[in-house]
Amino acid sequence: MTPLAVHRLLVVGLVGLVLTGCTSGRNAPGASPTTPTAAATTAPAPASVGARVVLTARQPDGWIGGTCVETSYAASPEAPPKMLVRDSGATDWFGGGDLYTALAATSEATVLPEGGFSVKIGWWRMVDSKLQLRAERLDGPGTAIPEVPDGYGPLGFQASGAVLSALGCWRFTGWTRTAEVSFVTLITAEPS
Repeated sequence: MTPLAVHRLLVVGLVGLVLTGCTSGRNAPGASPTTPTAAATTAPAPASVGARVVLTARQPDGWIGGTCVETSYAASPEAPPKMLVRDSGATDWFGGGDLYTALAATSEATVLPEGGFSVKIGWWRMVDSKLQLRAERLDGPGTAIPEVPDGYGPLGFQASGAVLSALGCWRFTGWTRTAEVSFVTLITAEPS
């Protein structure tokens, strides 16, 4: 398969993820605890963890004063590369260095019949490295089972997701060997 064909497959995968139920609506859940379990974070400059650059929002986000302050595209540590915007057809990427995520696709969860909630997160890797993922609920107790499926090639688009035990304010962190990106979003259930 030629590099152009692989590239086109990656772009089609990204478009498919966005078109299969990922929306950008933001609705508050019915009830939410008021005791914070994590503090807001701000990182004006990237930090380094070993050989990995850690990128976080340029403005406070997290569980602040009993409110879920979501990460915004405007707070992205770096603007997405022109190649990423051109190849994906999207402009709303958050991140920097070698890793970007599409924030809009993570706000609404699908209710699972066996219990819990499923969210989808699209990433773009600019370096040949496997994506890792973790999630932490900020506004109360909760568990997450991250999912990073194989089959997306060594770089470019990477689908991921998580099965969450509860709706609410969550911080997601994705990382590769060279970059780590965190963001906060309020997870609500998809309207039925």
